[in-house]
Amino acid sequence: MVHCPQHGMAVVTLILRTYDKMIKRMKNTISSSLRAMTLALVSFFVCGQAFAQEQTAAAPEQYILQAGDQIYIQVFDEPDLTMQATVAQSGSINYSYLGPIEVAGRSPQQLTESITAKLQDGYLKNPSVNITVERYRSFFVDGEVKSPGSYGYEPGLTLAKAVSLAGGMTDRASRRKIFLTREVQGEKQSYRVEMSQTIEPGDVITIKEGFF
Repeated sequence: MVHCPQHGMAVVTLILRTYDKMIKRMKNTISSSLRAMTLALVSFFVCGQAFAQEQTAAAPEQYILQAGDQIYIQVFDEPDLTMQATVAQSGSINYSYLGPIEVAGRSPQQLTESITAKLQDGYLKNPSVNITVERYRSFFVDGEVKSPGSYGYEPGLTLAKAVSLAGGMTDRASRRKIFLTREVQGEKQSYRVEMSQTIEPGDVITIKEGFF
C-alpha cells in the first residue's frame, strides 16, 4: 500500500472532485445534444409529412385545363347554370347565358373565379360556383408496346402503369430508350425517363426499339 502525506491526499481529493464535475458536465452536454438532435429529426419528419400532404391537397387546383378535359360546373341553387362540358380543341366551352368561355391554360380555381365574376355582372347577386375535373384528357403511348394508342388518365399514374395499360413492351423494346413529350408553358419538351416517372394528361410516351 502506498502512503500519501496529508497534503498530498488533499490534492488528490480535489483532483477527483474536479474530474467528477467534468464528467457530469459532459454527460449533461451530451444529453442536451441528443435531445436537440431528436427534436430536430422529429420536427423535420412532421414538417415533411405536412408539406407532402399540403402539396397533394393543392394538386387539383394547380392542374391546368386543356382541350379534351371534361369538367363539371355547379352553381348552387341554379340548375340551369349547372352543366357538364368538354373543352373543345379551340380551348373553350359554350356556357349557358355567357356564351363561349376560354378554359385552356387556366386552373379549375381560376376558371371558377372567372365564371363567378361573369355571373355577378348582371345575372346573379352572389353566385356560388364550384368546378371539378370529371375526366382528364388522354395520354398517349407509342412505339414498342403491344397496344399503342390513347388511354384515359388517372391521378397518380406512373410510366410503369401506363406501359402496362398499353399491353406491355414488345420483345424489341429498349428499356433505356423511353422518352416523354410534355407541353410545358406552351412548349413541347422531350426527355428520357425511368419507369417511376409520373405521367400527366396529354403526355406522349415513346418507347424506342433496342438493338440486340
